[in-house]
Amino acid sequence: ALCLMVSIGAAVSRKEQLKGRWKRWFMLGMLIFLLLCVTGLNVFLSYVFRGIDNTMVERDAKGFYTALWNTGVALVIAVPVIGAYRYVRQKLARQWRGFLCEFFLERYLAQRAYYKLDSNSEDTNIDNPDQRIAEDVQYFTSETLQFLLDILGGILDLFSF
Repeated sequence: ALCLMVSIGAAVSRKEQLKGRWKRWFMLGMLIFLLLCVTGLNVFLSYVFRGIDNTMVERDAKGFYTALWNTGVALVIAVPVIGAYRYVRQKLARQWRGFLCEFFLERYLAQRAYYKLDSNSEDTNIDNPDQRIAEDVQYFTSETLQFLLDILGGILDLFSF
């Protein structure tokens, strides 16, 4: 609760700086929430599968069908949550990519910096710098987001299991 209050206080105090960026921050918060949901579902599914194994070992037909029903319910809940998690992750990566491309291309085009690179001259090894900026930013955003979410997911899995 204290962390939430500090976060809200920081957001309110920097309201002017966050203007126009609130959607990306909201999506990041939603992504972390969905990651917590996916981790919780993984824990729940592990208990459900354990229940199936236990009922099969005990040869309990009624318990097996109950556990099978629980598995179906868990999967009906898990599939949309995991789908939403992947959708939000990809959408956030695209928005971050758009922001960074705009950020770097503004600097590339500012004060005619592109003339200094002169990709048509023979003594330069730079070919299509604007395309390279866009490709590098796309790679950076997708890999960084995936890496950070894998680390956070691994930490959550470590503490939840």
